Amino acid sequence: ATELAAKAVSLYSSAVPGAPVYSSGVNAQLAAYVPTAISTPVINTNLIRPGLNIVPTVAANAAMFIGVATPVVGQQFVVVNSGPNAVRLKAAGGATLNGAQAGGFISVASLATVNCYTASATNQVCTQPVIPTPSAP
Repeated sequence: ATELAAKAVSLYSSAVPGAPVYSSGVNAQLAAYVPTAISTPVINTNLIRPGLNIVPTVAANAAMFIGVATPVVGQQFVVVNSGPNAVRLKAAGGATLNGAQAGGFISVASLATVNCYTASATNQVCTQPVIPTPSAP
């Protein structure tokens, strides 16, 4: 999980300058949140928070909301699924997810990373970072 978190921070901090994933100062430490996912998530309880979120091992297709019940425009989220099962991310507060049906969800595969942000009060957007294929030396 630590290795995945480091990769996520590297991807996230380079893609989103000034993103709030590090504390300031010399020897700054990674500050990650560990959300609780369940089969029927409760709004404002089972959620990911702005910044870096490391999902532990959960039951297959357990779910959580992207932020609080009233989405805050501009908030950014990174989700690293460090467990062996897929996890679902649901749009908060009846917002659409990637412009699709309100209250929808996306599935995040095992060991995958997803970047999400609140584009407007009614739409949240999630994308997966593109990792280039390494070349032989």
